[in-house]
Amino acid sequence: MRIPVFCLMLFVSMSARAGSACDGLLGDYAPAAGKPATLRVEKVGGKIVLRGRDAGQWSAETAPTQEAELETDGPDKAPPGACVLEVPGGELIKMPIGSPYQVTSITGNSFTTKHSTTGVLLRRVQGFQVDGIELYRVARRGDSPPAAAR
Repeated sequence: MRIPVFCLMLFVSMSARAGSACDGLLGDYAPAAGKPATLRVEKVGGKIVLRGRDAGQWSAETAPTQEAELETDGPDKAPPGACVLEVPGGELIKMPIGSPYQVTSITGNSFTTKHSTTGVLLRRVQGFQVDGIELYRVARRGDSPPAAAR
């Protein structure tokens, strides 16, 4: 009797994870309004990956992501629907429009608080410098090439 209960718990756990808040990040993004997409967030083999665009072509290479654990209690509790994907060089963050975030000031001596205008932020960290780039969702254009052979 314990095996079916364990299997049911595993299924429920995996089903809840399969439709995570990070699925809301799937799509194409531009670094500015009215510009073409330079970043694609998509699922390949059930995992969320990033793909870049250069010279009008989507790269066959993808960058891995990992969903970060978010606070569920207390003053640092993540808002509903929020998601953080750990990506090479930083984080891709889905948050409600108007949410505050901190970046390094232009002088690099302190932090300044900004508020999200698009709801999607690419936060890059390089040494002590923290930079936030608001990303703009744009219509999907062009197909992704097949995954590169490994």
